[in-house]
Amino acid sequence: MSRLWEQEWVSTALMALILIGIGLLVIGGVTFFTAQYDTGRILAERVEIQRLAAEAGQAARDTYAQMLFGRDQQLVRLESDLNRGIIMSGAGLILIALGWIGREVRKSRRVSTAVPRP
Repeated sequence: MSRLWEQEWVSTALMALILIGIGLLVIGGVTFFTAQYDTGRILAERVEIQRLAAEAGQAARDTYAQMLFGRDQQLVRLESDLNRGIIMSGAGLILIALGWIGREVRKSRRVSTAVPRP
C-alpha cells in the first residue's frame, strides 16, 4: 500500500479529483441559483395570473386556470433542478475533500520517509 502512494499517477489522480469536484461545485451552484431565480419569477407570475383571474369573467378564468396549471408544472421541474443542483454541489465538495485529504496524506508520507529517524 505504501508503494501505491509513492507513484506519480496517484498525485495526478488526486488533482483530477479536486478539479472534477470544482467543476461539479460550479455547475451545481449555477443550476441551483438559476432554478431559484426562475422559481421566484414563476411565483410572481402566478400571483399576477391569480389577480387577473379574479377580475375576469368565467370564460377567461378557464384560460387563467390553464396558465396556472402550466406554472405549477414548471415549479415541479424547477424543484427537481434545485435538488439536482444541491446534490451536484455536495458531490463536488466531497470530491474536493477526498482529493485534498489524499494529497495531504501523500505529502505527509513522503516527508516521513524522507526524514531519517535517529
